[in-house]
Amino acid sequence: MTFTQLNTDDKIDLDDPFIINLMKRGRLRITQDLQAQQRRAEQEEEQRQEQQEQTEMEMQLQLQQQPIQEMQQQSQSNQLDKDYQQFQWLLDEEEKYKKQQLEHEEQQLEHEEQQQQQQQQEFELELLQQQYIQQQQQLIQQYIHKQQEKK
Repeated sequence: MTFTQLNTDDKIDLDDPFIINLMKRGRLRITQDLQAQQRRAEQEEEQRQEQQEQTEMEMQLQLQQQPIQEMQQQSQSNQLDKDYQQFQWLLDEEEKYKKQQLEHEEQQLEHEEQQQQQQQQEFELELLQQQYIQQQQQLIQQYIHKQQEKK
């Protein structure tokens, strides 16, 4: 007799080998289902614990790395400060150099102007000397000429 042949009006004979076999299979099936559920629950629990351990390890690692990261950030900040100070120093030095260059150029220009003035004055003095010499020569010639006329 199969399960589909049972009617609800039929009385079930619990000593019937088919029923006994059916009940055994049902119990076995229930036991297997329960065992499978238990294994799944255990696996899920293991996975959850592994995930939790992984999360805790990551958090622990983060906590361990945090001071290192803070030190690195501080080091980077210090390096940036040093770089900025060095850059500022270079800008200041460049400004000083430009200022010195400008002063030097101004001094050179002043010196050149003074040289030109001196040359101009020397030229004018030479002209005056030549004029004086010419005048003296003219006076001497006039004197000589007058002396000759008197004779």
